[in-house]
Amino acid sequence: MPPTSRCGLALPLPANFDTAAHMLRPADIPAPPDMDLQDINAENVRREKANKASLSFTRAYAAAAASPAGITVEDVGAALEPFFEYSDGDKALLVGSKEAVDATGPLPVYMTLFVAGARIKSAESDAADKAKREQEHAVREAEKNKAAGPIFGTLLMHKPRLISSAVTATVQIPDLWHVSLRHKIYFPIHWWSDKILRQATDFPHSFPTATISGVQTSAFVTPPTVNVLNVARALKDLGEEDWRNLTPGLWRQSSINQLESFKRLCPAIVPGDPSSPTYTFASEYAQHVTFFANVDCFEDLDMFPVWYPVEHKLRYAIFREGIFDRALYESRYDVAISTYENSRAGGSSSGHKRAAGDDGNTLSAKQSRGSRARDVRDRRSAPPGAREGSAPGDRPPACLICAGPHNALAHPAAKTAFDDGSPHFSALEGRDLRTARPFRGKQCKSLCIVYNIGRTCASEHADDRIHVCSLCGGDHAALSRDSACKRVRAGALVP
Repeated sequence: MPPTSRCGLALPLPANFDTAAHMLRPADIPAPPDMDLQDINAENVRREKANKASLSFTRAYAAAAASPAGITVEDVGAALEPFFEYSDGDKALLVGSKEAVDATGPLPVYMTLFVAGARIKSAESDAADKAKREQEHAVREAEKNKAAGPIFGTLLMHKPRLISSAVTATVQIPDLWHVSLRHKIYFPIHWWSDKILRQATDFPHSFPTATISGVQTSAFVTPPTVNVLNVARALKDLGEEDWRNLTPGLWRQSSINQLESFKRLCPAIVPGDPSSPTYTFASEYAQHVTFFANVDCFEDLDMFPVWYPVEHKLRYAIFREGIFDRALYESRYDVAISTYENSRAGGSSSGHKRAAGDDGNTLSAKQSRGSRARDVRDRRSAPPGAREGSAPGDRPPACLICAGPHNALAHPAAKTAFDDGSPHFSALEGRDLRTARPFRGKQCKSLCIVYNIGRTCASEHADDRIHVCSLCGGDHAALSRDSACKRVRAGALVP
């Protein structure tokens, strides 16, 4: 019988025997179920030694075959054996626990190198994480020390500019104003003036804020919370909306700034695009501002308190998603002007306008400006709602408790609810007007009577005498007949 090679072929091996292929180890194979980690290690150590011996024989055979002297080594090594593979769990155990290596070892050389490399990478990663944590801690400590240190020498000018440029530059509307308007929080119009907007931009922390839920734009995603201007707290510093806080020029400036915010917030109207809106707050408010900025008596300071109440009511009609109607605007404006002229003319019952003077104006050219100014001053004592479309004094008194045709001191003590059954928000305690039940806390609050009859209050009273509507508790005067009041219907108080 001819001799047999370690690889199973007959000797001598053929001249074209592929030694390179013979030295390739097969892929790892799964270990039998009855082998534990110690058995796998022992078997792989044995196979690793056998494979090393086989490779030595095969390399010697290949070197001899390539030498000019011819083949002097007769045989190659045995076929290489595959290793039993290690599961991911076994590898993690061997890398993470030296005790596991000691208990199940020794390991084959290739597995020892794998474990050592993995441990080096883990140590490097841990060291990098530790260095990062230490650096972050050092930065935090430095910031804390900086904040706790002296403030002298730390105040910098971040955007230095010439004073003249600061006065004439285009005003920047702060995001707080944009976000508030986006959530339909409407301020007094003079809060949009250049002066207040610059204050809000330069000193943002001076203005109180409130956190509310953002606008719901998706049925599947909860909107984030947003910061808006706290109007109730800002009223004390910035003042309520009143024509006495305005001039025609300041009204126009403030209205244009608010319009710019609407333009940024609203989508553009694209004619012919079916997906484009037909009306937006920006488009309707632009027409509103344009109308009143171009009325004939716009520059006349004495006429401003005449047309301003009309503008105020129609402005909030736009805010309630109303559409600009020029015919309606002209009608409301003409009624206000005509009513003022008739009341100034002495309360004529004819209902006709006075004849135009030589200057072509409907106002009499013979009346002195001083007389007109006195008429306007007489109207200033009436709340804004009473000035619109009516002469001074043509409305009966309204009770601050029930809105009935009597004053609060004459209110029947037994009457504690409105005609529709809703309980009164306020009640008299002696001569003190107070909330009928605890409000904004566990105590009843005293209400400011001067504020509720629609006149300016300097807030020189105690802090607990609050400025809210005595009829509904809203942020407006009771007799202002504000459209937001729960006891106002079509501009009239409802007992």
